[in-house]
Amino acid sequence: MKQLRWVGNQYKVIGEEVLRLETTLFEKLDLLDKLHNRIPVITSLKSNEVLPELIDTFTKYTDSVFKSTQIETNYKELVEAYKKWNVCRQIIAFQHNFKTDNNCPQCIICLTDPVSTAIVPCGHTFCN
Repeated sequence: MKQLRWVGNQYKVIGEEVLRLETTLFEKLDLLDKLHNRIPVITSLKSNEVLPELIDTFTKYTDSVFKSTQIETNYKELVEAYKKWNVCRQIIAFQHNFKTDNNCPQCIICLTDPVSTAIVPCGHTFCN
C-alpha cells in the first residue's frame, strides 16, 4: 500500500512537471512563431544596397534566438516526463482494475470511474 501511495504521489508530481514543461514549450514556440511571421516582412522589402546586410543580420538574430530557446532540450524533457507519467498512470490503472470486481473498463483520465462515453471514429473513451 505504501508503494501505491508513492506511485500516486509520483503521478501527481510528474503530471505537474509535464504541465510546466508543456507550458514552457508553448511559450518558446510562440516566440519562434513571432519571429517566423516577420520573415515575409523582411524578404518583401524593396531591394537596395543594405537589404542583404539586413537579411543577414535578421538571420543571425533568429539563429541566436532559436539556439537560446533550447527547444530541442525542452521537448526531450517533456517526452521523458510524459513517459514517466504514463508509466505511473498504467500502474495505478492496473492496480485499480485488479482491485475492482467488475469487468467494466475504467476511464483512462480519472482512473476510477467506468467508461461511459466513446468518441467516434477515433474510439477514445472516458467517463462523465
